[in-house]
Amino acid sequence: MEWKSSCKSIIYPVSFVHRSCSLLFWSLITLLSLSGCQRENKVNSTDEDLSFFYEVYVPHWGDQDALSNIIRQTSHIEALFVDAVILSPLQEISERMKIGQLGSPYAVKDYKKLDPDLGTREDLLKLIDTLHNKGIRVLMDWFPATTAFDNELSEYSDSLTANEVFEDKHFFSFRDVALLDYKNEDVGEEMFSAMEFWVEEFGIDGFRIHYPGLVPISWLEEVRDMDDIILIAGEGSSVDTDVFDYYQRDTFFNAMLRASEMEDPSPIRQVIDWTEQTDGKGLYYTINYIRHSQVGSANTVFGSRYKMAFALTQFLNGQTLIYGGQEIPVFRGVSIYQNRDIVWPEKTEMDVYRQLILLKNKNKALHAQLDPVLTYLDTRNDKVLAIKKKYKGHEVIGIFNFSGEKETISFKEPIFNLNEYQMNRAIQIRADEDLDLAPMQFLIFTNI
Repeated sequence: MEWKSSCKSIIYPVSFVHRSCSLLFWSLITLLSLSGCQRENKVNSTDEDLSFFYEVYVPHWGDQDALSNIIRQTSHIEALFVDAVILSPLQEISERMKIGQLGSPYAVKDYKKLDPDLGTREDLLKLIDTLHNKGIRVLMDWFPATTAFDNELSEYSDSLTANEVFEDKHFFSFRDVALLDYKNEDVGEEMFSAMEFWVEEFGIDGFRIHYPGLVPISWLEEVRDMDDIILIAGEGSSVDTDVFDYYQRDTFFNAMLRASEMEDPSPIRQVIDWTEQTDGKGLYYTINYIRHSQVGSANTVFGSRYKMAFALTQFLNGQTLIYGGQEIPVFRGVSIYQNRDIVWPEKTEMDVYRQLILLKNKNKALHAQLDPVLTYLDTRNDKVLAIKKKYKGHEVIGIFNFSGEKETISFKEPIFNLNEYQMNRAIQIRADEDLDLAPMQFLIFTNI
């Protein structure tokens, strides 16, 4: 092998609308609920159309019994209507030059060995079978560009540590890993063989490839030819190739940070416009395991706007990544190098996420693959963004107050024949009628 480089409608007054984010609303969510919703409400009817990915940083789910703990939460994961789970990391991590208690997920000691600290082979098989039986795909993270210094493949490194290459461009330290040199064809062949092992031995459905730009495109094309697998370009995914099904993007997270700091929705509008020009295969997040380690939880990063942030991801022309645990109200950030044991409280905010996921599942105006029509509604207020998406008979409007203060908006044209999705009641806003929004409040109106 040669590797080349490179309900019944009730119209209610506007004064009721601005109270829709009250405590009463949050208590009503559960009562209104999703008991009749089954997995057939999912967006995807084919293998190619996955919309929601649930990312699990496995070592943080328990010491010695992480896989068993995840198994106990599979009903919770299923209830979120996600399409796929991404497990990271699963392979044994090197002890050599180990960083922190857990070491770096990039420092893979053996590409074909499950990390015994996570659980047993039987545990992983049970987890994957359980998720498959619930109609959920299982992917794993793959780190083909780097390896541990005590991995056999390290003899084919290019003599540089990854730290020397990344310098200060990345939050994490890479001092414990070497960059692999694919000029030696043994590297690509061994890596490919290891990926086949996880597919055949455990039934893994695909991989998220980290730093794909550091491995040859020709090798990625060989991986693409592997039967019936899903490929996601992970972090560092600026690579000129169409071999991937999805591309993880940092653009929304970065824009939401700027918009929150500025109390100005213009960065979000720019990202929405940009995603409209893409093929709809971007994977966007409000927090992931890297950012969680770097800056903390979503509610730490975005404050009271963290629910708004997740709601906004539904309006992007792309897919949504949920970080496992972000639905816990108080979920402190922990470094990827440190131990933690996620404690699941009796009360979570799962219904908030579940309602928004169900909204996208049901309303085709939010389906990226259908190419719905996007327009912006003039709110006559620079602090408030109003988005309208429409596909045939499906329509949805999102109104987002980025200000930390109460804001008043109005529209030139009336809004009617839509339901406020959180309350499932009809809404009618007359032209030029004032609508008061609480600080950082968002509203979503839908006809489906």
